[in-house]
Amino acid sequence: MNARDVENLALALCDVEHVYSQEHREQLMRYLPRAVRRGVDASGAPSVFARRLVLFCRERECVGCLVRWVLHLEDRGRSARAAAEAARPLLDEEEYTLLAQHVEVRDARDVGAVRDALTPVLFDKVEAVFERVRPATFRVDTPEPVTAWDALMDLAERPAPPDGAPPVLLFCAEVARHLRTIDTGLLEEWGRGLRPPEPPGAPPAPERPARLVVRVGQGTRRDRYEVEYWTVLSQRRGEEPDFCDHDVYPDVDPASIGERVGGLLSRMEADPRTAHHGGRRVELVAPLILLDRLRAETWQRTRSGGVPLGARAEVVYRAEELLPDRAGRDAWGTCVNRWRQLESSGEALALDEFHDPGTDDDPLPERLRDDRVIVLSVPSRLGRWYTQVWSAITLGVPVVVWRSAEFGPGIGSWLNPVRVGREVTVTSEEIRALPEVLHSSRSGRVSPSESGYIEGSLEIAVIYHDPLPVLPEPPPQMSTDSIR
Repeated sequence: MNARDVENLALALCDVEHVYSQEHREQLMRYLPRAVRRGVDASGAPSVFARRLVLFCRERECVGCLVRWVLHLEDRGRSARAAAEAARPLLDEEEYTLLAQHVEVRDARDVGAVRDALTPVLFDKVEAVFERVRPATFRVDTPEPVTAWDALMDLAERPAPPDGAPPVLLFCAEVARHLRTIDTGLLEEWGRGLRPPEPPGAPPAPERPARLVVRVGQGTRRDRYEVEYWTVLSQRRGEEPDFCDHDVYPDVDPASIGERVGGLLSRMEADPRTAHHGGRRVELVAPLILLDRLRAETWQRTRSGGVPLGARAEVVYRAEELLPDRAGRDAWGTCVNRWRQLESSGEALALDEFHDPGTDDDPLPERLRDDRVIVLSVPSRLGRWYTQVWSAITLGVPVVVWRSAEFGPGIGSWLNPVRVGREVTVTSEEIRALPEVLHSSRSGRVSPSESGYIEGSLEIAVIYHDPLPVLPEPPPQMSTDSIR
């Protein structure tokens, strides 16, 4: 190991915000592999932390992972690019070591030649090849590839399957076969003319979004909160999703909950299994009183890399009181029954409180007991909005929409607001599509002139209890019967 190369990288990292800022440093550490999080003390002066980090990553051959996350979190800014440049001598050694496990590299300079050819090629140019050759259980600790070289290095971290060729060789062969805009001589040589096996049939179109479930509860300190999360992903396209990654952060400052959720979403986006799904959804679970106290509707507006959370993914809320393990039998049974009725009849009723002033005095719970009602829309300017939302939740209404702005229009054309009264009919397709419709408006995919546009969509929050499981099944209880 060249000590000067280590010192040069450590020095360059000291100019990176995610190293010199303690708050951002903790964010960086959350993204790095578990071994790094456990093996590197994140405290101390930036120069001390940076040197510890580089030494550890050098020993574990994950300098490339560190550099990729720094570039990703810093939005490829000047200091991040300078750190990547300083890391080049260490990366040359690491990349050669990884590739030499799979590829017959005649000369170390060949690795640099292939890197120079693939680095200008954006990942979307080779994404189809990458998806075709990567193993079904493929997973790495790096963010989503930006370039073709990133994709190749991700595959180089995977061993050859017992019954097939190393995925990195298949990638080289397929890229050489289909990407004729570069000099593919070395790629052809490395790939040895291999071809991945033909899939048995076209995979089914992805339907369910990749899901990040985040549960927020009271922490061990009065002014801190516990943040627990799971990812819900399919191992293969078309398969039923499973609860996968899980972790708990015991004492989180309430002001940083939205940022923490954004970081968890980035980690899920970096998981290749996310590609098996049609979109991404963040589900925020908390007792209704915490959703109110913490102003949880602001979490979807938290920006990460300049983009609000609600523009990066579908965002829905779930009141903990209506989870199957917490709700009374009547409330949960009513919630499920309303979804069943919606599916069988194809339509249901929605109550839009915005369009009828003076509803504070109406006997709303009586109307909510109608099993045909599946949506309640409440603007926060009403004096008793919390009471109305509570009534809806405890009576099993599965979808509650509320606007967090003091004043403003209702949810707009999505509900096709009635001109007289406040009861409207909505279809199964409209209810199912609500999270995606909101996401489309928030991300700018729908222009104000289009019918699906929702004005001020980031100020609209949705409690959305669809039938998808929110929490993993608890392990079976041990008993004398189970032992026998």
